[in-house]
Amino acid sequence: MLALLLMSQSLPAATTVQPDAAFSKALQRLAATEGFSCRFRQVVYFAEGGQKVYTGTLAIRRPGLFRWQYVTPYEQLYVSDGGVIWHYEADLMQAEKMQMLDAVDPAAMKLLDGRVGVADIKLLAIDREKGGSKSYRIRIADGPELSLAFRESGELYWLESKDMLGNRNRMILTDVDRRLPEAGQFHFVPPEGVDVVDYAGSGETVMPLNQFNENGD
Repeated sequence: MLALLLMSQSLPAATTVQPDAAFSKALQRLAATEGFSCRFRQVVYFAEGGQKVYTGTLAIRRPGLFRWQYVTPYEQLYVSDGGVIWHYEADLMQAEKMQMLDAVDPAAMKLLDGRVGVADIKLLAIDREKGGSKSYRIRIADGPELSLAFRESGELYWLESKDMLGNRNRMILTDVDRRLPEAGQFHFVPPEGVDVVDYAGSGETVMPLNQFNENGD
């Protein structure tokens, strides 16, 4: 289980910059997307050195539906029908049920699944990456900073968050299919014999694209 570092911090007032044409076009493309599916490679870079890699698939159907399935290094599944998030780990024979989306998933997922609009996004800086490409540091409403990068086509390429210990969490999207995923895959029923834990929005379980402890556990 990937644990959140439950640390509160006051956010400094953000100084925004003027969006360039590529950023504005990419956001418009993202806002117009009704849904998509893709593969992902998620890499956690630890501040003290080393990294941990996760792979899997992601399906989004707006607004608020997602199916986030990890394949390596171990299988786990997150499914949202827009009102309830399920976290299922077959090896543990356990399914966790969470009802308050704001308590359990990060700003990045809200951006992907359409629960925040373009007007909620503040552009803080435009950074140059290796090879001359650009990435964009943003803040969604009063949330933490995120970095985004887009392909030349305007498709979202990667998202990155950073925790208070300096660990970076980058999720790279590949093989993007812009066809609308079938609604049925966002419905989850715990298999027979599985223990069900109902957190009822307590916030004790979190989505993986967020903050990790030093061991990535």
